[in-house]
Amino acid sequence: MTDTANTSAHDVVTALVTNGVMFGILLTCFMVLRLKFKRIYQPKSSFDLTNDGRKPDPLPKEPTAWLITLLTLKPAYIIEHAGLDAYLFVRYLAIVGLIALGGCASFIILFPVNSVGGGSEEGVDRVSMSNCTKPGRYYAHAVVSWFFYGMIMFVIYRELIFYSNLRNLIMSSPAYSKKLSARTVIFQTVTDQYLEEEQFFKLFEGVKTVWVARGQKSLAKKVAKRHRIAMQLEEALTCMLTKAMKVKLKADKKGEIIEPADEMVFYVPQKKRPTTRPKMFSRSVDTIEYCKEEIPKLNSEIEELQQSYRSVKPMNSIAVEFENQYYAQLAYQCNIHDQPFHFMPKHIGVSPDDIIWGNMRLYWWERLPRSTAAIAAIIASIIFWAIPVAFVGMISNITYLTNMVHFLKFIYDMPKVFLGLITSLLPTVMLSLLMMVLPMFIRSMGKLRGEATYQRVELFTQQSYFAFQVIQVFLVTTISSSIAATVTQIIKNPTSIMKLLSANVPKSSNFYVAYMILQERNGIDSLI
Repeated sequence: MTDTANTSAHDVVTALVTNGVMFGILLTCFMVLRLKFKRIYQPKSSFDLTNDGRKPDPLPKEPTAWLITLLTLKPAYIIEHAGLDAYLFVRYLAIVGLIALGGCASFIILFPVNSVGGGSEEGVDRVSMSNCTKPGRYYAHAVVSWFFYGMIMFVIYRELIFYSNLRNLIMSSPAYSKKLSARTVIFQTVTDQYLEEEQFFKLFEGVKTVWVARGQKSLAKKVAKRHRIAMQLEEALTCMLTKAMKVKLKADKKGEIIEPADEMVFYVPQKKRPTTRPKMFSRSVDTIEYCKEEIPKLNSEIEELQQSYRSVKPMNSIAVEFENQYYAQLAYQCNIHDQPFHFMPKHIGVSPDDIIWGNMRLYWWERLPRSTAAIAAIIASIIFWAIPVAFVGMISNITYLTNMVHFLKFIYDMPKVFLGLITSLLPTVMLSLLMMVLPMFIRSMGKLRGEATYQRVELFTQQSYFAFQVIQVFLVTTISSSIAATVTQIIKNPTSIMKLLSANVPKSSNFYVAYMILQERNGIDSLI
């Protein structure tokens, strides 16, 4: 037992030292690369990308002074130079860091309590919760968790108040009120009577411009194709210029002069230029020449379709620009139609690039079944996704399963390195891959639900993904790994299943603390 404990402690210390060394190497590389690649790490202060009046001061070159400078920057400075989103992200990182430090501070109380908990654990396990065998000592864990969760709730409540005040301040600022999106309201499920620009002026005061959304699929396809070809042209030009620059640098080192210097063919021969296939089985053509020919053709076709825009059947959505933000907020906050779900939902402060134009045609009676189907699909995926997640949880305790499933004992014939990878690294990688696929599926369900903007889709994805994380990553993985670790003992003594699971479920859970306290006070074992 002592040798095992010493080995465990030695492995932990080795892992900590290795991680510390790796972190130091990465930090050193960052400090060196920060000074060399200024276009990546400090572009605004090193190059003329912004006006001189808004150009930020460069960070100090000293190894640690730059970090102190970043930590002491005022919020107004960060918002001015990096934007509101960047400031809120930095604030989020600071809050998460403080919460993590608060959690680490609880070790000062819990480690001594665990170390004298009366258990027989050795090594690093001695300071874990599993070393506590006296239920009375779990009061320390309960009280510390109350303080820790109370601190988290206070921070979250305080940040919500701060965010609400900051949002109201930004929305009432002159810079925001002058934006077109702040003065434009989008209405969906508009009745046929008001799908004419002239009719909508009768509803509100201060109406400046009215745009009726019209579905023109051919126009949208050609615009998307033009954008794709433009990106292809940019990529081809960048690739060719990179090749030409390498040739020039090599010639400069040898002292050679390329003549004529303004002819690209002397830098990149015709056979080395980027090529593409316009169709799947067509011949390869020069990418740059092909894109230069296609883009003007698409421009003329798009202009023709835009001229016939008003003849296209309108969707049931309309965008209204008001003279100022006051009139826009009046229209956004009032109830327009006497029938439910008409002129709903309403959106304000939306950029045209953020709109999912395909969902602008949906009526309220289409969105309701779509929403029900999307939510039902997510609930079903949560239920059935538990199967592969539970399998991943069992892999981490596969050595326990071999006691009952004897044909799995061939795993012990593998080298220890591979066995360690299977039981430690493989479950983590597989769980990460499973969780990585989910956001793409949830986003598709958000679009199917009929969300009008990509921001609403991302909000729906975040809320649904949180449910996945709680149920799959926490509950399913925890319970499946605990069952796998105790399956042999459960089969031998089925009546002790609750006690065995409570002893093997990660003991940071408040449920386990409550169970042990109730066991001491009320004799809960007799009920089980």
